Formats: sequence, C-alpha cells, structure tokens
Amino acid sequence: AFKAPMFWEMIAPYPPGRPDNWRDCGRFQEVNTMLEFRKMMGFGSFDVAHELRADHPEECQFALGRNFLQYFHHVRLPTFSSVEDWYYSLTREELAEAYKYYKKQLQLIGYQGLDQHGLLLKSHNHLLSLDALLDAFPDACLIFTYRKMTEVIPSFCSTISKGTAGWGDIDAGFGKRVLRLVSEFANRGVETMKKYEKEPKEKQPFYNVEYSEMVKDPISIIRGIYEQYGLDFTPDAENAMRSWIANNPQ
Repeated sequence: AFKAPMFWEMIAPYPPGRPDNWRDCGRFQEVNTMLEFRKMMGFGSFDVAHELRADHPEECQFALGRNFLQYFHHVRLPTFSSVEDWYYSLTREELAEAYKYYKKQLQLIGYQGLDQHGLLLKSHNHLLSLDALLDAFPDACLIFTYRKMTEVIPSFCSTISKGTAGWGDIDAGFGKRVLRLVSEFANRGVETMKKYEKEPKEKQPFYNVEYSEMVKDPISIIRGIYEQYGLDFTPDAENAMRSWIANNPQ
C-alpha cells in the first residue's frame, strides 16, 4: 500500500511520525493556522490553481525548498537572476547531497504511521536532476505524465503568478524565465530517460502516461503502472480508487 505525505508533514516534519490523533497534534494545528492566516492576508487566489490544505497530500517542492530547490523566487523576481543562474548550474553531485537531506526529511515523516507503506510522491522539481534523485532513491518508480506545452506553460504562469500575488507586479521578463524553467526541466528529464532506452522493461524506472489518457481512463492507466512495477493491484485498491474518482471528477 502507498501513502502520500500531507501538507502539514511536508511543512513541519519534526518531531517525527504521524500520531493516531494527528489532527490534534501541534504540528498540524500550527500549519492549519498558517494557511488560514495566508487566506486572511489575501493569498487565497492561489488555491484556484492549486488548493493548499493542511490535511491533503502535497508535492515535494515544499520540503525541497529547505535545500533552496524551490524556484518561485528566481522565476518570479528579476532581482534573483544570480540565484537563477546558480540553480541551473548545480551539478549532479551537489543535487545528490540535497536529495540525501530530503530523504532524511521523508524518514522523519515516515518514522511512525507511514513506515509500513511505500511513499507516493509528486513534483516536477525532480526534473532538475533525475540522476541525483535515483542516486538517493535507486528503487524509485518514476511516472511521467505528458501534456501539450501549450497547456503546460500557461499553467505554470498562472500557478506562479497566483501563488506570488503579494510580491508585486509581474515584470516583462517573467514569461521568458518560465520558458527557461520548463525547457530545462523537459530537456533534462528526456536526457536521463535516454540512458535507460536499451534496458529491459523490468529495469526501466520510468513509466510514461499521456495526461489526456489518464483523465479519460485512470483505472486502466493505474493498472498498467502496477503491472510495470510488479505490484499487486488488489480489488480493494481498485474499489477505493473508483470511489475516489467518482467523488472527485476531473
């Protein structure tokens, strides 16, 4: 079985573990209060593009930010151009060190309550260096969803601009910085994938999915993922997924 770390765990991974009464623990309550304060200050528009809730699964980028691998500042603000250049210059070895630290955070989160489960994680930030990720997590199963760039780039622009609405006006170079980010991520991801082209299927860490097909028939896609990685797709798991899909239409 797989579980995904929640937003409150990504923001506050210490003290370690997910207690049974986690909604009553101080870490959850502090993060929930922070999100309420954020909405009160007028940052709630970000939720239209990407809803943030303390008790929802969340992307890795909030934990990766502790290694300065969060890109919002240098993409959004032209005064961070030197940070932008540093970000793209990071070597595999440097990023491998960052992933070692990230792994420790996940170990804290999973210390109790998640330690009997595989972790289900998500973030496009990993495309900065999939080689470094695989150095830290050699048994990782990496699932790629593909969308048209005419959909991806506007989505990036919308999410970043809404998430940083309180940082001032958007400057003329914002679009170019988004294009650089997306192209760096896409090209680096493909570069790593090419290294595995001649490997047999059972040694392939990657599984490719068209986003439109995922929306159209998610259960078939998930079944294919389970088969690729030799996982048991149980009737209970399928029923739980169908129930969630029915209650959360895309």
